[in-house]
Amino acid sequence: MPPLRSRTGCAPCKRRKIKCGEERPSCSNCTSYRDTCIYVASHDSRRSPRDDRLSAASTPQPTPQAQPAHARTIEESAYLTDLALLHHFCTSTYLGISNSPTVHRLMQGPVVHLALEHPFLRYSILALAALHKVHLTSGATESEENKHFRRISTTYHNIALRTLLDSNTSLEAAVQASPSAAFCFTTITSIYSLASIEPLSESGMSQENTLYLLTHWIKLTHGNTSILATKDVYDRVRNGPLADIFTGHTDPKDWSLPGDINAALEAAKCWSGNGHTGEDVEALEAALDLLKLVYFKFSESYKNPFPLNLASETGIVFSWPARVSVRYLELLENRDPRALVVLAYFLVPLHWMSARYWWVGERASFLLTLLVSLIKTHPLRARIEWAKAQISPKLVVDK
Repeated sequence: MPPLRSRTGCAPCKRRKIKCGEERPSCSNCTSYRDTCIYVASHDSRRSPRDDRLSAASTPQPTPQAQPAHARTIEESAYLTDLALLHHFCTSTYLGISNSPTVHRLMQGPVVHLALEHPFLRYSILALAALHKVHLTSGATESEENKHFRRISTTYHNIALRTLLDSNTSLEAAVQASPSAAFCFTTITSIYSLASIEPLSESGMSQENTLYLLTHWIKLTHGNTSILATKDVYDRVRNGPLADIFTGHTDPKDWSLPGDINAALEAAKCWSGNGHTGEDVEALEAALDLLKLVYFKFSESYKNPFPLNLASETGIVFSWPARVSVRYLELLENRDPRALVVLAYFLVPLHWMSARYWWVGERASFLLTLLVSLIKTHPLRARIEWAKAQISPKLVVDK
């Protein structure tokens, strides 16, 4: 028999259907949301009908409207917070997710409908909307409004992840139950994770921790895509409410890069010679070849009207971390300088998105600065000169 759900939590947590920490006088969730934490006496589902009859006969009953009316006010306040964030997502945040008109249309319709059915997707959307609010309210000094949205964003993101765990559901199970909702969840979570990486000066994190977050984002995107990549799941997504996203999308058979870009990417190869295993070289070559395809598709995406047979800029850029090999990820985790050089070249198309996508912003620039500092004393530092010139021409590499 499954364990009974706790009925002793506060009213706002019950409304959100999340686990209440039951701290007094205010639980941690209500503190984050700035809600008034109210504990409403509730019926214990473990009591028998006989117990209830005896209790009713011996205990004075409260006025029916007294406590519920107050609790209803608190619940309405929390509901309005959620509604405001969902409205912000549908009117503003969605525009910054992709440059594809098809994606824009789906984000305002089918995706919202899926979110209303699946809490893990709903909370991930609200988390991204709140993080967008953080971006919009950012200034020279951190305002109370900015702090408020940052707390809400973090809380909702954690709730989205906990929703899967608390319901004894894994992402794999969620994919099988609703592949379309899981596809949206993985995309939005990947965007959220990248947007959460902040410059060292703002985050207070060390270089190593910041690089860990970047590596984690790449692994997250790769892992999420792997779960969705099985033919059965992929076919269900393509035939579901998001079908229009995939219409006509195929990798081009005959394509070539402009000579200068191709030469720059070829110059990034730094794995010839002794001491390089076949598996490592294969992983690095494959990662660079995938980057060449990203560069080509990116140049095509600037055509007007938007090519219907091409994924959005977001899909194009995300395709690289989604498709690199597990061995390349291992090299990256081990801070292999060759893998870091390839990563530096990935930051170039990410930088090209900086002016149009708030969740990219200046991340390519400060992440490149981080990579430069990590390999500045290594013989391979010269290999990233072209990438540096594209992203931060004035960045000085100390020798």
